[in-house]
Amino acid sequence: MLDELREAIEKLPEHGAKSYLFHILLRVHLLKNSADSQEEIMELLNDIQEKIIFYSPEGKLGREYETYHIVCGESPAGSLKVGLSKENKVIGFPDFFGNGPLWRMGEEVGIKKRLDWLKDHINIPEDYLEKEYERKIASALEEIGAISEGKPIVIWTADNADEQTGLRFFLHLLRDKDNNVHVINTAQSYKELFPRIRIKSF
Repeated sequence: MLDELREAIEKLPEHGAKSYLFHILLRVHLLKNSADSQEEIMELLNDIQEKIIFYSPEGKLGREYETYHIVCGESPAGSLKVGLSKENKVIGFPDFFGNGPLWRMGEEVGIKKRLDWLKDHINIPEDYLEKEYERKIASALEEIGAISEGKPIVIWTADNADEQTGLRFFLHLLRDKDNNVHVINTAQSYKELFPRIRIKSF
């Protein structure tokens, strides 16, 4: 098992290794401040180990997808998953970018700063923030970091502050990837597909 793990680590590309190191350290930070049981902690660490083992030399994580889609919010992500075929991977970023600090959001220090701000300024149950928020953010960042090189990426956005900020954040996360990135503005596309019909008054 150790030989298999060592061989898998040696095959990791640099960006993949850095991504996993960040997420392992982030999980360690979460576990220090978590009331989760030892079984839950081991499940999280085993999940990371399996992902490293099944990461191929080409940088592919798990199964291969034809296209990767990134969208703000888990609810829109659920709708996309229903509408798209299984060859499409949908990543819903579980946060609202319309308020709060975004400084270094791709790193542990930035996530902690934002978490502290949310606790002080937004009426969100602390149980969710402490147990779910950081875990979901870490998982979404991990999925984005593991997108296969060369595969098309579609970022879904609209004209509101949340999704326009999310668009820029996602582009920042993808800055070192060699992928074609397409942006679909749903607000603009809706106007083009369903133009208003002006009714003349008499």
